[in-house]
Formats: sequence, C-alpha cells, structure tokens
Amino acid sequence: MKINSQREQRTYIIIGLCAILVVMGAGYAAFSSLLTINGTANISNSWCVGFDNTKENAYTPKAGITGGTAPTGSISFSGTTCSSNYQPDATLSATFKQPGDEIEYTLTIKNKSTVPASIKSILVENDSVTSDTTIPKGNVEFIIKMPESTNLAVEGETTMKVIARFQNTTNVTGPYTGESQTLNVKINTEQSDGTGGMEVTPGKFTGSIYRWSDDSLANKNSSATSSYPYVITNLTEGIDYVKNASLLNNNYYLKHDVVDDVITESYVCFVYNNAEHCMKGGIDESTLSEKPIFDANTQIIKDYQTFYNIPSWHNNSGCDYSDLQSRCYGGASEYYSVVASPDGYLTVDVEFEVGCYVKSDGSSYCYK
Repeated sequence: MKINSQREQRTYIIIGLCAILVVMGAGYAAFSSLLTINGTANISNSWCVGFDNTKENAYTPKAGITGGTAPTGSISFSGTTCSSNYQPDATLSATFKQPGDEIEYTLTIKNKSTVPASIKSILVENDSVTSDTTIPKGNVEFIIKMPESTNLAVEGETTMKVIARFQNTTNVTGPYTGESQTLNVKINTEQSDGTGGMEVTPGKFTGSIYRWSDDSLANKNSSATSSYPYVITNLTEGIDYVKNASLLNNNYYLKHDVVDDVITESYVCFVYNNAEHCMKGGIDESTLSEKPIFDANTQIIKDYQTFYNIPSWHNNSGCDYSDLQSRCYGGASEYYSVVASPDGYLTVDVEFEVGCYVKSDGSSYCYK
C-alpha cells in the first residue's frame, strides 16, 4: 500500500506540473499578444510638406538697364502645417524701378513627413496652374515654372521658380515712378500612394482688382456706408471686376487695393506711355488731412502735362493748378480730361461723356 501511495503522489505531481506549464504557456501567449497589440497601436506617421521659409531671401534681381537701380523683392510665408519653417503658402513681392527689370524667385519645397509625398497641384492666386503660365498684374507679368519633381521622398526636397518681369523692354521717355506687385502661391500635397495629404483651402484675396462699372464701391477705410459695399465676396470675378487691367480694354479705369477680400483703397487710373498712373481718392486718414493726397495727385497731373506738352489753361482747355483744383482738359484724340480736388474727388474721362470717378467719401464708379 505504501508503494501505491508513492506512485499516486508522483502522478499528482506530474499532473500538477503539466497544468502549471499549460497555464504558463497560455499566460505567455496572452502577454505576447498584448505586447504586439500595444506596439501596433503606438505606431504613428506625421505629415509635413511645405515651402522651406529658411530660404525666404532666395530671389535674384536684375536691373532693366545698365547702371539702373536693381528691383527689390521679398518672400513671406503662412499657412498651417507641422512647423513654422515649412508652410504651404508663399507671397512674392516685387518692386520695379524701370522697364526691363526682372526678379527670379526660387522656392524650395521640402517633405518633413515620415512617409513619401507628392505635389498634387500648384495654386496661384487660388487658381490651379500649369508650367509656364503667365499671370499679368498691372505692367508686371509673373511666369510660373512648375516644381522640378512632384515626388518627394522622406526628407526630400525640390525647387520651383517664379519670374517677375516688367513687361516693357524699352526705356520710358516720359515720367515713370516704378511699380510694385504681389503674387500668392500655394501647394496642394498628398501621400505618394494618392491618399491623405493636405488640401490648401483657397484663402481670402489680397491684391488689386480693376473695374469699369457704374455700380458704386467704397473703401472700408473711408466714410463708406452700408449703401457702398466694400467686400469683394459680394462681387463676381469676370463680371463685376477683373484681376488684370488689360481685360477691361480701356486706358482708364478704377483700381482697388484689396486685403483679405476687403477694399482698403480706391484709385482712378489712366495709362500713358505704357505706364499706369493712379490717383488716390478720399482723405488721408493716417494724417487726417487731404493735402498729402492732393499734392501727390497734382504731381501726377503735372507729369502728365509735361509728357503731352499740354499748354496752360486758355479758352476752357489746357491745365491749371490752384488750392481748390488741379486739372487738365483736352480732346480725346490727344489726351484725357483729368481732375483732382483736395477733398479726394477725382475724375478721368474723355470729352466729358464717359469717365471714372473716385469721390471724397471713398465711393467709386464709372459713368457710361
């Protein structure tokens, strides 16, 4: 009986050890599975493709004439992405001194994501463009060169160029005071497999618009009232205004400076000797005085008189200047009728039949 008892004890011990091994194996398997699940859950990818703003001074200016003053430019960046150094929105600024001036901008696009990326499209002034697209703005044209590569490996980068050029290539013989323009460039990106990425929502417009319309618009910074809307979202591009003055097919027109869809300044403009000259309407609110604006407008008219060799006032034509008015009246075959008043009222017309006006309250319209 004692032998059998010992055998039974050994049997129970073996069974117990086997049970412990089974439990340990199941526990290890569960523990291993738990580790695997947790490890997978902690994997994450970051997304970051944008213009590298550490290279914001990457532009090359070239003067239009030998010995001329070189144009100046700048690049600023904005938008929401992974860091302040990589953003999908670039604004190019150019100030030209004489015709023939040129600035070549180089924009670097970098992929700081943890996955390969692709450039889906380039937006200029919120419109999708292709390579060598020319964007005219005033007397300036911007030529868009597409990125050298649309595929970006992790930490990969590519460049694209924009060339800004004053369109006239001959020297101006009459008065010319230079010209400044800006251009906004955005990038839409996606993962290299066509998923994910970042769509840049078209933002509010900042730049210049041009009109020949008898509908009145006013500046937000003037004494505008609700009867004179100053937000361009109430207007339709191509019907109420254009972004290229040459589309108006007129040598005089209304020009509006716009910041974030809001009209901040209005001008009446006329073109002579292939150069745009714009007189500012309304009072100078920064000094609460009309005189600085009136003096500037008067100088434009005096330059205009000199260029066309318009005589002094005689028999209801010619030019004259006083504290109350600066004016040049003439026939349509020779020159426009241009009038500036110290309260900011301006007019440019032809034979007093049609013309464009900016009034002292900042409202502006054209009379047809």
